[in-house]
Amino acid sequence: MVVSVLRYHQPEYGYTVLLDVGDRSLESRDWTAERDVRVFKTLQSHGYDGQYYAQRALDPGLSDPALQETVDNLAYRARRMLLPWVAHVLGLGNPGWILNAFALLNLGCWVVLSLVLLRWFPPVSLDRAIRWFGVLFSAGMCSSMTASLVDGPSLLFLALAVFWWEKGHRIRASLALALGGLTKETTILGNAIHWPDNPRSLNDWMRTFGRVVLAVLPLGIWLIYLNLRFAEGSTFAGERNFAWPLRAVFLRASELWSELTGESESWRFLALSWATLISIMVQTCFLLLRWQWKQPAWRLTVPFAGLALVIGSANWDGYPGSVGRSLLPLLLGFNLLVPSARRWLPLLVLGNLTVFWGLSTFPPRPGSEQVVEIKNTAGAVYFGAERSFEIDFPRPWFGLESNATRDWRWSSGDAEIMILNPYASDLRVALAGRLGVSSDRQVRLLQDSAVLWEGEVGEDPVDWQVAGVILPPGTSVLRIESDEPPTQIHDWDERMLSFCLFRFEVRGETIAAGH
Repeated sequence: MVVSVLRYHQPEYGYTVLLDVGDRSLESRDWTAERDVRVFKTLQSHGYDGQYYAQRALDPGLSDPALQETVDNLAYRARRMLLPWVAHVLGLGNPGWILNAFALLNLGCWVVLSLVLLRWFPPVSLDRAIRWFGVLFSAGMCSSMTASLVDGPSLLFLALAVFWWEKGHRIRASLALALGGLTKETTILGNAIHWPDNPRSLNDWMRTFGRVVLAVLPLGIWLIYLNLRFAEGSTFAGERNFAWPLRAVFLRASELWSELTGESESWRFLALSWATLISIMVQTCFLLLRWQWKQPAWRLTVPFAGLALVIGSANWDGYPGSVGRSLLPLLLGFNLLVPSARRWLPLLVLGNLTVFWGLSTFPPRPGSEQVVEIKNTAGAVYFGAERSFEIDFPRPWFGLESNATRDWRWSSGDAEIMILNPYASDLRVALAGRLGVSSDRQVRLLQDSAVLWEGEVGEDPVDWQVAGVILPPGTSVLRIESDEPPTQIHDWDERMLSFCLFRFEVRGETIAAGH
């Protein structure tokens, strides 16, 4: 996991690809330019939530009024204040360092969590290995890691709370829950662990009350501040986050069944979505039907089983949806509490199904398929609404695919590459790439009717390049053609394929008027 995450480093951008900043999220106001930071931006994307928490890390005290415009629902996201503050301190006030620190906080928490879990799941048997890998390589944990979200770190604090409670350090457990609440507010559900040892003892109840206050007071104070700070015009809860019990679950099952019986092309994501639904329902039923009140891990995690029943459609939407990481505490409790007997092994596997797809949720690494480098743009003006340089691969290109070493994109026939030059002046660029084919064929690259490159491509992929290409303002169309029809490569893949693009590079500069 550590090696997989560290491979996302880019020389010019560090680890900011893990923040999942989309170029379309910057249409109203470009916070990266205002902060003078270099951030990797995903082309044709609105990005995801990590980009908003990263902005918070640049100003954890919420003093910059621009945050209201650049952060989606600032009052809602500001509740999760711990990670932005930690990144700000680790970055020593340097914006670039802060963003990179925030991008790597999930990895640091993952390493600590992996060591904590060894206390319960030492690698001495298949049973223990399933539990250890099931938590650390689950789809929910992996998605938190690669999008710089708060779910993975909050799970660490819940695990520490159980660990210290079992060791008899109950004040430490309360402090862990307090930090968890400041990381993600739903972590406070874990305070059910504080049930007194002797419910008939007033002293035990008083001690319990003190521990609960210690655990929830920091978040309570912060929420009071936010309520005063954002008294008007803000929403403190996400839309569609809750529903009637099991309603969203049944809607999700119906949706996935329709996809399964239809002609869905996203088989990998469909399988992961089914695995997520099945594993969460297995975890929920186990915790709710197998009462283990005396176990601190059960008391801490069973409230999340209740949450699973009423969680709304917003968490289930998409493939596989955010529900897997939102309910990571369920996964922890399930693995801590399922008995070790052999007859429980099938249930253990069902509750950890997403581990088989966890690493597949890692996004393709930037730079492996397309690289854009445009220089000398300081004096250039935009020809219309300010936009980023864009590359689009319309049909018949298929979606980006990847394995452990590289990314690629297949086409089912002659295909176009759309390049948007957003500047009012021409761009002089050099194009380069790496091309493979489904069968030996002659391939050529054209701009309008001019042939930029052509050559024979066979079993081994071919590197090609061409310099001096002029891209006028607006959209330019490149076309890749071959002299052979598409063919089927594998029996298990019904697609008819022509050629495969492993890498596409555009490097150049704007040309001043009159030159």
